[in-house]
Amino acid sequence: MANVVHVITDNASNYVLFAKLLEEKHKTIFWTPCVAHCIYLMLKDIGKLDWVKNTVDHAKSITKFIYNHSWVLSLIGRHTGGRYIIRPAITRFASHFLTLQSMLSQHRNLQKMFSSDDWNESQWSLKKEGKYLKKKVNEEIFWEKVG
Repeated sequence: MANVVHVITDNASNYVLFAKLLEEKHKTIFWTPCVAHCIYLMLKDIGKLDWVKNTVDHAKSITKFIYNHSWVLSLIGRHTGGRYIIRPAITRFASHFLTLQSMLSQHRNLQKMFSSDDWNESQWSLKKEGKYLKKKVNEEIFWEKVG
């Protein structure tokens, strides 16, 4: 312990308790919570806000639809120059915000794709889910919340 001056852990209660005991016993050792874990917890809390959760859910449905249909994925690739939307991971809240940022950067290309002749002549444009997603991608209120 003579060479240890600083300990960084996540801020789960058991680690906080351990850190306090360590600091009491060894006055030259300091503890700080992991910044990445703190940011993760903040994003998790932000993600619980109704308007954020709804926006993320809409973005996830758009992304899921695109990635679950190879023809649509190919079409979006043509409209974005091969820059695809980041898919959200199940357990990491940061990925939800990366997905939103990625979608925002492709905002106009998504709208162009859903308004293209290729889309309008496809089977997907006639399906309920396809109509819903086209409507959502063209709603300015959705993009305001994404931004």
